[in-house]
Amino acid sequence: MTDLLRDNIQSALGSSFTLDRELGGGGMSRVFLADDAALGRRVVVKVLAPELAEGLSAERFAREVRLAARLQHPNVVPVLAAGAGPDGLPYYVMPFIDGLSLRERLAAGPLPMPEALAVLRDMARALAYAHSQGVVHRDIKPENVLLTGGAAVVADFGIAKALSAAAGVGTKLTQFGMTVGTPAYIAPEQAAGDDVDHRADLYAWGLVAWEALAGRHPFADRTSPMALIGAQLTQVPASIATVRPDAPAALVRAFAFDEAIAVAAPVLSQSMVLSEADLAVSASIQSQGHLYAIAQRQTISEAITEILIHRGEPKVVHAVAGNPGARISDDSFCELVARSAADAELALRVGVRPDIPRHQFLKLLETASASVCSKIVAANPQFADAVQDAVTGVVDDINLEVRDRSVGHAKARRRVKLLTRSHELRETNVHAAARAQNFEQMVMALSVLAGCPIEMAERAVLHENPGVALVLAKAAGCSWATAKLILLIEAADRKMSGKDLDRARESFEQLEIRTAKRVLEFYGTRRSTGAGASLPVVSAVAAEQAALTG
Repeated sequence: MTDLLRDNIQSALGSSFTLDRELGGGGMSRVFLADDAALGRRVVVKVLAPELAEGLSAERFAREVRLAARLQHPNVVPVLAAGAGPDGLPYYVMPFIDGLSLRERLAAGPLPMPEALAVLRDMARALAYAHSQGVVHRDIKPENVLLTGGAAVVADFGIAKALSAAAGVGTKLTQFGMTVGTPAYIAPEQAAGDDVDHRADLYAWGLVAWEALAGRHPFADRTSPMALIGAQLTQVPASIATVRPDAPAALVRAFAFDEAIAVAAPVLSQSMVLSEADLAVSASIQSQGHLYAIAQRQTISEAITEILIHRGEPKVVHAVAGNPGARISDDSFCELVARSAADAELALRVGVRPDIPRHQFLKLLETASASVCSKIVAANPQFADAVQDAVTGVVDDINLEVRDRSVGHAKARRRVKLLTRSHELRETNVHAAARAQNFEQMVMALSVLAGCPIEMAERAVLHENPGVALVLAKAAGCSWATAKLILLIEAADRKMSGKDLDRARESFEQLEIRTAKRVLEFYGTRRSTGAGASLPVVSAVAAEQAALTG
């Protein structure tokens, strides 16, 4: 730096900053160290190279720098002051960062994975903050990333934009080949001179990430600016796995477990690198935002959906239920049906899934109809019976249509029909079906043996009161061994303790077959005449009374 230029800059800085020595620079600026007399600290003063300053508007430059100076973030190097010397050369002042630049650090080779992740995460946080404030860097490169105190900070925010805004037609910066930015890291649209937004920074961040992991630029063999830009326009960088086989999985996993949802969500929702164990851990310990991201995946295993449904708030559970690629176990469907009682939107999402087991669909219909009835009756108690009958009729119609389309039901019907024609249908068939968890064949056989409609048998088996299922089992001529299997069938989801089963057995053994048949006949008659047709097989109280009185 000449003595005249130094004197001009010192004159512009006044007594606030005292120039010390030149640190060097490169590209578009000259850099030197200075002392902040008032605060007793070291600062850096960057001055635009004289050969590029011709025609620049110092006023516009300072205005743009002031906008960037608003940024206050731990990973952003702040701008302390800006102005122009007597000769019109723009300058700006920032704190002196005691440490290496990422460029200097890369001279020693690729960064170890933990260090690379830390640097890239800090850069991403700086960019995310700046973008939220409407500031685009436009010149992300290793030289502008400074490493100090175990952290990475990004310098020169807003400077490239300030230079572009200050440049007039015919200046060096607007001539061909002098687009503001660094060719090795410039986004294609920026190289073409088009308007750019935050995506230009993300593009440059990706290139820096590749270089940090590989230890070299992906197009390091291109030596001229035009060759670098041309390579980025026409070629795809080699996979980082070719130079760092450990990078993709480790990098993806690190991002997936980042606390910031903005960082983790794209990985959790899309990456195929994450293992089942990774997803299980994430779903088990991370926030609802992370769970929601997992719920967006193209495919989700039963094990993961179980965690999501168990831990998830309504938004997460709705996403799982509405995701056709989510595999849902019978236990998880059971929980979804239970939660649907107070959530109409969830009931709809669960009800339209083509993979919902029919017994779960039946419970969903009963749950939804009970919820609807309770709301209508609460508002119009005088219409309680009519409302119950109407809703039950609709449920039966829907169930009939679904039942007729069920492959499992059709198979069970053919099987029971053959056994009936050959006079071979017996309790043993019910017992075997219940033991095999074959709901369709079990209820079909019970329906025939008890002489009741299939919908009555289905409701009895699934009814929350075990006394209802006992009436059906007794009417079908079943022993306690078979009745016990009916009570414990997974489709009914009864959580019965040993004491519950002992009480049920006592009630079952006191109940006579003729009494059980009378109960079913009574209910069938009421349904056929339309009187109280909505009663589920028999009320809980009546079932218990019938079981106990015989």
